[in-house]
Amino acid sequence: MLGRLLGRPTRGPIFLSARIAPDDGTAPVHDVDPASRRRRMTYHTAERHLGAATDGWNLHDLRHSRLTHAGSDDATEADLMNLSGHEDRRTLQRYLKPSEEGTHRRLDGLDAQRGTWTPNADETIPTSAPSGPLLPMA
Repeated sequence: MLGRLLGRPTRGPIFLSARIAPDDGTAPVHDVDPASRRRRMTYHTAERHLGAATDGWNLHDLRHSRLTHAGSDDATEADLMNLSGHEDRRTLQRYLKPSEEGTHRRLDGLDAQRGTWTPNADETIPTSAPSGPLLPMA
């Protein structure tokens, strides 16, 4: 969502303050927007502005959302670790909550490669309880 709102900038910080960086090289390059020369907002200021504009979202919510959506869009665990900076797979797991639709989409893609079939959610989950007693199979 943030990428759509910002137009996918390729360089510089995302949250910019009104302060203009001096041209004397004292401001770190990664803290300055190359087009406007505006400096990066502090974390707390960016979080305050984001919360006011979104009814309480915080920067961690954006991180969690990005990782979750990337996981649902078939990103590999290695991709997600590179994106998030996690070094331990266990700490990355809290961000991964693949949707049922995404899981079936991935399985359908694997089945297409193998030439096999996996039932979708509608075919595997009974819509109503069976009528009558269940009989053991002989």
